[in-house]
Parts: sequence; structure tokens; C-alpha cells
Amino acid sequence: MRGSICTVRPVIGIYAISTKGVASNGKSIEVQDGVKWETSFRTHGDLFKTYGLLGPVQFTASGNEVALSVDTADAQAFLKSINEPQTVEAMKVDGVKRETMKVYVLDKSAF
Repeated sequence: MRGSICTVRPVIGIYAISTKGVASNGKSIEVQDGVKWETSFRTHGDLFKTYGLLGPVQFTASGNEVALSVDTADAQAFLKSINEPQTVEAMKVDGVKRETMKVYVLDKSAF
């Protein structure tokens, strides 16, 4: 490939999953109702626009478990934003059980 450049940016694996669909710890976040979560989550586009994301939010939901990942230029700013009152409230409305949430910064790559 002529003139190709590869840039590695931090990817945030929220709810313990990477963009490749491999769970970091074999678990996902629990929600009260997966269908309700997805319906409600899809209404938060304006909130997510404030997070400095570099692309769409990727997610999956199965039963009462969900997982998602985001690509961001500033991992620390994103981590701060998910603890802001408006995000905490949105998660509450969505039925997220925050005590089951795990966040991983996927800052390494191979191959």
C-alpha cells in the first residue's frame, strides 16, 4: 500500500467488550430490560455528541445484558463524562445497573 498511515487511538470498551466482539472479562453490563434499554439508549444521540466520539457507538444486547464500545480521541475526558450527572441520569432512565458496569480503555493493538 502506497503512502498508508496507521493511527492507533484509544477505544473505550464499555461494559467489558471490544469492537471485535471479544468480551474482556466474559461479562457484560446488566440492565433491567434489554429491549427497553435499547429503545431508550437510542434517544441519547445529543448527549453522546458531547463526548468527543470519533465514530458511531457499537453495541449489542441480549436479554438483560448489553455491551458497547466507542472510539474517542480523549479517553480521560470520556471517562469523566460517563460519570457526569446527565449521563448517570440517562443510565438510570435506561435501566442500567451501574454496579455491574466495567470500563476498559483498549489502548493496545497487535497484528
